[in-house]
Amino acid sequence: MTLIRIFVSGLIVLFALERTASAEHEFSEVKPIVIVNYSEFPHAWKSRNDHPAIEDLYAVHHDENDPYLKAKIGHRPQRIFKKKSWDPFTHPIITWKWRLHTMPTDNEKSIAVYVSLGTDIIGIPKIVKYLWSNTHPEGTELNEGFFRPHEVVVQSKAIPTNEWITEYVDASEDYSRFFGMEPDEEAYGIGFLVSPGIEIDFSDVVALPRE
Repeated sequence: MTLIRIFVSGLIVLFALERTASAEHEFSEVKPIVIVNYSEFPHAWKSRNDHPAIEDLYAVHHDENDPYLKAKIGHRPQRIFKKKSWDPFTHPIITWKWRLHTMPTDNEKSIAVYVSLGTDIIGIPKIVKYLWSNTHPEGTELNEGFFRPHEVVVQSKAIPTNEWITEYVDASEDYSRFFGMEPDEEAYGIGFLVSPGIEIDFSDVVALPRE
């Protein structure tokens, strides 16, 4: 009986190890997901205000054959948003590049990348805004109030760099921390908000697995 028990225990351990190895291999095969590119812009994008039109403030350009979105905002901010679903559990990391050309310093200005990994009970998106701010230092977290987005400052350089800067954020972890719950099974979408007088470029937005 003792030998049988040892044999059975060994089989259980071996089976568990094989399942773990299989799961690790499966996870390692998870590929990045391009959430946002601009090949069909402005199709499927929605703006908060219809005037001026999206095309008057945001335009697709090419940098060494790679398309990017240029925002050149006039006298009032313009938010655009695109509904896009992906699995925030397999792809919790969001990455993008942005390149700042102009940012006025006369008063508070910011650029925001909106990430929504779910909605509330009436379907309103729950949003975390990742900011490039000219007033708040990196790492600052802000809450505009009930039913308003949470904000995280990830860049605070007011002087234009004219160079691409890459960001990585753990959107799933931030969502859970701010809203006290896990993301929905399918994320809701991505958006941008740019303050007046700012000129900035956005690369594709990509979702990654955790390493």
